[in-house]
Amino acid sequence: MNHPVPGNQLSFVMPLSLREQFTDASSWRDEVNKDAEARVRLFLRSFTLLFRQDDLCEFIIVCPDGQCAAVRDIVAAVTCDQRYLVLAESSVASAMDGVLKANVDGLGGWYAQQIIKLAAHRIVKTRLYFVIDSDLVCIRPCSHASFVADGRALLNIETAADYGALYSPVFVGKEVRIKTGRRRASLAILGQDDAGIDCTVFYGETPVILSAPHVAAMLGALENVHGKDWASVLAENQGWTEYGLYFGYLDAMGLTSTVYRPADCDTVLSLRKSVWQETGAYRAARHYDHAHFFGDDQGYFVAIQSWIPSTQWLPPRYDSKLEFYADMEKWLTSIKAKTIRKQSIA
Repeated sequence: MNHPVPGNQLSFVMPLSLREQFTDASSWRDEVNKDAEARVRLFLRSFTLLFRQDDLCEFIIVCPDGQCAAVRDIVAAVTCDQRYLVLAESSVASAMDGVLKANVDGLGGWYAQQIIKLAAHRIVKTRLYFVIDSDLVCIRPCSHASFVADGRALLNIETAADYGALYSPVFVGKEVRIKTGRRRASLAILGQDDAGIDCTVFYGETPVILSAPHVAAMLGALENVHGKDWASVLAENQGWTEYGLYFGYLDAMGLTSTVYRPADCDTVLSLRKSVWQETGAYRAARHYDHAHFFGDDQGYFVAIQSWIPSTQWLPPRYDSKLEFYADMEKWLTSIKAKTIRKQSIA
């Protein structure tokens, strides 16, 4: 694998679907992508405002083949920077139709997005690459140095204690069971023993920095176990996640600490600030206002989960998510202006 770019640059990969009408096996994509155009514009504006663009190697958006023109129009409305690329799914990940049709419970699109994140290791130009979802927002000025030091990347670590401080007791148990189940399923597909699995510590999800060579090694190991190409293996199985596979492999090989520096649950993504679950899952009332997102220096990103119905989290002062997104953009512009003033004074 050739990575000729400077070591202080990062690649970013975002799977994106604006709209889809497939079979029930991929209904997940159609359900979560309402307001997708506004959502991805908000992310791109936040990212171009707050991530140091000199440290950007490339930003690759991967979308269904028939949506490339529409996505390019969205990108062009935010930036004319040629490093922002839009690629068709078929050019990045093989067997996508099989993934969409084979997986059950209406989650074919969710699995497809995960496969795109893994397949991207073959096309990125940098050793380390961020995998980004479109329902994220960059909330604080950041750069390559914010996430990588001495060749190791920051990694959010979440614990059962973190969940206990944030969520209701009933939901904590549910969250731990879900994440433990996904880890076990991923290890089983890898052919790894899960006897010593720790059910109190979990790796954070989205955004995550992946190591392209280690993704390649994990997928090679997966193919060796099953005797067939990795995309077909994943299309035939359920319950896994891309992070469960990737970190399961790194842990089994004793490599995690060589690739990553552990950080708490509010470092890369702020779990506390994110709209990660429905409001009813939290212990305390949630006030999604300027102070909530920008009142301190915790986290570089927040998630505003697209799968949560707006009635389950949106503050009553807003009639729609579009109004909320518009306020977020105003707040972000204010943050950028304050940053510029501080730099000019310094």
